[in-house]
Parts: sequence; structure tokens; C-alpha cells
Amino acid sequence: MQEKVTLKKTIAVVKLSLFVIWFWPLSLNTSKRKVLCMKLYQYVCILLTIAVLASMIYALVQNLDDLDLLIKSSLGLFPCSHVIGNILCHLAIYQRLQCVTLEMENFCALIKPYEETIVQREYIDKYSTFYGFCISLFYMSLFGLFVGPIVLDEPLPAPADFPFDASHQPLRAITYMHQIVVGLFIAAHLCVNAFMALLLWLASARFKLLTEELRTITNIYDLAKCIEKHQQLLEYAGEVALTVRPFALVTVFFSTVSLIVFGLIFITSTNIAQAVFEMDWYEESEYFRKNLQMVILRSQKPILVVLPCGLPSLSLRYYASLVTFEMESFCELLKPREEAVVQRYIDKCVYFYGGSIFWIYLSCLFIIFGPITLDQPFPTNAEYPFNIYRQPIKSIIFIQQTIACLQGAAQLCMNIFMALLLWFSSARFEILVEKLQEITNNSELKKCIREHQNLLKYTEEVVILVRPFALTSVWFSTIALIIVGLIMLADQPLLMKIQCVGIIFSGLSVVFMYTWPAEHLIHTSDEIEQAVFYTEWYQQPIALRKALHIVMLRAQKPVTVSVPCVMPALSLKYYASYLSTIFSYFTTLRVAMQNV
Repeated sequence: MQEKVTLKKTIAVVKLSLFVIWFWPLSLNTSKRKVLCMKLYQYVCILLTIAVLASMIYALVQNLDDLDLLIKSSLGLFPCSHVIGNILCHLAIYQRLQCVTLEMENFCALIKPYEETIVQREYIDKYSTFYGFCISLFYMSLFGLFVGPIVLDEPLPAPADFPFDASHQPLRAITYMHQIVVGLFIAAHLCVNAFMALLLWLASARFKLLTEELRTITNIYDLAKCIEKHQQLLEYAGEVALTVRPFALVTVFFSTVSLIVFGLIFITSTNIAQAVFEMDWYEESEYFRKNLQMVILRSQKPILVVLPCGLPSLSLRYYASLVTFEMESFCELLKPREEAVVQRYIDKCVYFYGGSIFWIYLSCLFIIFGPITLDQPFPTNAEYPFNIYRQPIKSIIFIQQTIACLQGAAQLCMNIFMALLLWFSSARFEILVEKLQEITNNSELKKCIREHQNLLKYTEEVVILVRPFALTSVWFSTIALIIVGLIMLADQPLLMKIQCVGIIFSGLSVVFMYTWPAEHLIHTSDEIEQAVFYTEWYQQPIALRKALHIVMLRAQKPVTVSVPCVMPALSLKYYASYLSTIFSYFTTLRVAMQNV
């Protein structure tokens, strides 16, 4: 039976992987002599790595005309530089690294059984295989350095050169062992990324445990403990972020392989606010709810691993897999009144989206049947390095390009599917608004609050799913419109220009397919606050008014579809600016073409 990987074993494996470079921080009561030995060892590692780095730079300078050696030497420079950068970071922030590591070890030593079960299920079982594979891969790659000179026509593992003859013994053996030792340093310093990831994962796990604890509190004393623990955890997570970010910067700068290790370092502190909002707070006292508001306000700012002006926040978001299934299930269980709301959306959008599907496939047919009226053998102007006018090659190419055109049209219709998800989310918000406008007692309010919580979760998954499709559609539509603009300004046949008009309409329609429902989603999600305000809350008891206040507080942030720092929130305002930008591009191209 395979032995189970536990939290303590995970820490032990990571600690062992760093043994070669003496990277794991020492305890606080360690003697000064041992600390001095550790620092001296780090400086020796730097000197040994610099020696290998200098030999590769010397080989690079001496063989600038040898492209193969130039590439090999260049690739070898970055791992050595990575080692030096990590050691310098380690020496610079050693005390902070020591504090966060010791607190992590204390947490693991005092962890309760139910907490260990959550950490085991949510983190160890999910990610230990990946990080264990990475650590094994780093050290197995070192084996390639050992056998490289044996199987290849190379004297040394690394492409190095020296200003003296290193082909005789014992210099050859010394140089060989020197490069192997530095190879060990490189493998171990790649494992430093696993150490940093461990700090981040356990910080995230502590937020997860606090989230679970918040969901079970029933009195003000438990809430006070959770608030105090939340404050301490925020301080610790901030220290972890300060510790990790220089190593993350060095990794991103010097090693593309190590980027995988930092794929998910968005610490899940924002779940605290969501967990508080999902509690049965509407059944608690006024004093209890006031404390919850403070926690929600503080938790709206997540803990990010970010270096201002140097390294953006790194995150990894997972797409929702049950969005479509939930939409279909909701439609099957629609009540007549809810179906009337959905029907209003259908009546509003069916002509545009149905016409878009028709136009997309009609444009596809124009392209496919272009060879009938144009002087070209195939739908596209593709060229091939062989004779294409013989059968059956000509027919095969024509069929292949036809299938590609149909696939392109179908992919454009994928945008309509994404728009459908956004419109469906808007419809559910509108249905909820109508329910909120009619509530008269606390039990109906509780049902609406639960529905609001579930709807916010679903909408967040929809946004995560839609944003990559929206981003690629906007980018490629922009590129296609610019290229088509060049074709329209050139001297082309009439049918070609008709095809270009179809492409322009399709490109603009694709962007509008997202901006229209995204604009409506912003308004409908914001209308929750208005619906709550326009209820007869002034005639309701204090407990009900306080509950409505928390709902309004949560509804102040509308749902938007955006990609931070890349694509602003999609809306009709964005679409207007997009049209203005495209027309300015066309005007610039027209002036440039006239001046040529």
C-alpha cells in the first residue's frame, strides 16, 4: 500500500531538497557561530557559481561566430545567475524568512486534527504530486550533467572555456566536479521555488481554515476570536508576501521553467468576506452584524504577491465547469412569472443574435464561393510549395479550406454562447429584483439573501469563463479590422470589397455581442441596491432594516467583465471608444496610403 503524503512529510521533503545550499532558516536559539558558518557557506556558493559563470562568459566571448555554442552558453548563464540572485535575496531578508518559516512550523506543530484534515484534502492531496514531480525533475536533470560528457563529444558538462589548458589531470577532474557541484546548487535553488510556494499555500490554507471557522460561529465571543485571528493572519500573510516577492522576481526574470511553481499565489483572503456574507447573519443581533461589516470591509482588499513597478500580481484562475448545466437546470424549473422576464430578454435580443448567426455563416459562404467569381483557385489566397492544380490535391485543399472557414464561423458563434450566459445572469438578477420589491417579512428576505449569495457565486464563475473569450475576440477583431481596412483602401475587385464589408460587420458585431450584455449585467446587478432601498424598509422592524443594510453594502460593487491592466470593463461606453479607435485607425491608414 502506498504511504500517504502528509503535511509534515511535505515540509521534510522540501527541507531536504534545500539541504545542499543550507537555505532553510535556522531556529532562533541557534548559536552565532553556526549562523556565521551558514553565511560563509552562502558566500562560498556565490564564489563557486561566479567561477562557472565566468568560464561560460569567456567561452561565449571566444566563440561569438559559433551559433550553437553561443546558444548553449547563453542558456547556461541564466541558471547560474538565478543561483546568485537567490543567495543575495536570502542574505538580505534572512530574518524575515526566518520569522515566517518558524511561524509556519509552529502552526504545523500545533495544528488540530480537523484542520489537518482540511489542509490534507484541499492542499496536500491536490498539489503534492506536482511539486514532488518538479523537485524530482530538477534533481534528475542533474543526472544529465553527469552523463553528458560520457555520451556527448564534450569534455565538461557545461559549455565553458578557460584561459589555460584544462584538459589534463587533475585540472579536468577538478573542473568537472566543480561544475557538478554548481549543478547541485542550481537544482536546489530551483527547489527554493517549492519552498516559497509552500509558504504561500500554507498561508492560503490558514485563510481557508478561518473561512470554515467563520461559517460555524454562533455568538459574539467566537466572532471576536475570529476577528483577532484574522488580523494576525493578515499581518502574517503580508510578511509572507514581502518574503516571497524578491524570489518571485528573480525566478520570473531568470527562469521560465520556475514560472509554473508560481502559477497560483493569489492568497485566498478575499474568501473571508464571502464567508462572512454567506453566514446566517440576518438571524443575529445588531451588534453581531456591525462587527461583520468591519470584517467585510477589510477583506475586500486581498493579499497579493506583488512588487510595485517590477512584478505584477501573479494568479491562477480556474474556469467554472458547471455554468452551462446550472443555466439549463434553471430554465427547466422556471416559474411562469420568471419565464415572462426571460421572454422579455429573448424578444429584445433574438433579432440581433439570430441575425448575427445568419450573417456570419452568409459571410462564410461568400468566402467559400469566392473562387467562382474571382480569379483565384481557393477561398483563401494561400500558397503552397508544390503543384496544387492537379487532382485530387486541388479538391482536397478546397475542402480543407472550406472546413476551416466553417470552423471559423462556428467559433465566431461561440461568442453568442458567451453572450447567452451573460444575458441569463442579468435575467436572474432582474428576477431577484422583482422578488426584493415585494418582500414583506423577514422569512422572505432570508430567501432573497440566500438567492443573492448563490447568484453572486454563479455570476463570478460566468465572468471567469467569459473573460478569456472576450479578450481574444476583441484582440483578433481589432487586428482583422485593421487588415480589412488596408484591403478596402487598396484597389480590389468589387466582390472582394463586399467580402471585406461582411468581415467588418462581423468584427464589430462580435465586440458588441459582449459589450451589450455586459452593460446590462452592470445595471441589473446594481439594481439590487435600488430594489432594497425602494422597499418599505422604514415600516419594517430594526432587525430587518439592518439585514437590508448589509445587502445594500454588498450590492454596491456591480458585476463587470474585465481583465485587469489588459481590458477595461466591457460596456457600451467601451464599445463607443472602441469604434472611435477603429475609425481613427482607418483615417490614419487612408492618409498613409494616399501619401505613398
